[in-house]
Amino acid sequence: MTIGLLDILHFFSAFILLLFSLFLLTQKKGKRLSNFILAVFLSSKAFGIINYLIMHFEIRNPHIYFLLLPFIFLYGPSLYFYVRSLAYRDFSFRKVYAFHLIPFLLVGIYFTVIYHIQIIATKI
Repeated sequence: MTIGLLDILHFFSAFILLLFSLFLLTQKKGKRLSNFILAVFLSSKAFGIINYLIMHFEIRNPHIYFLLLPFIFLYGPSLYFYVRSLAYRDFSFRKVYAFHLIPFLLVGIYFTVIYHIQIIATKI
């Protein structure tokens, strides 16, 4: 297996996204809620890239793959919440916004039931 330029760019992109997410979470000034939502968006993008790299390099560890897979479903809701937090000065989470997270929760529950709870013999 060869590592190409695109693979290196994917690796560094994921690293930079996670690093910037950590930076946003440590900020004390400014819009902390907006920073948190942007950090969730960037982290979910990084997890998507890491999942791609796991599949591309055929890493035989499905635990990590199935653990990170539901985060792909956070792209849309986190971007939506981030834009709303910037557009509206008095933005706060409401119970209605939880409906946007249903796909993320359903996929997370699905892989927990189908894969993570199973005994080792079944997983193999």
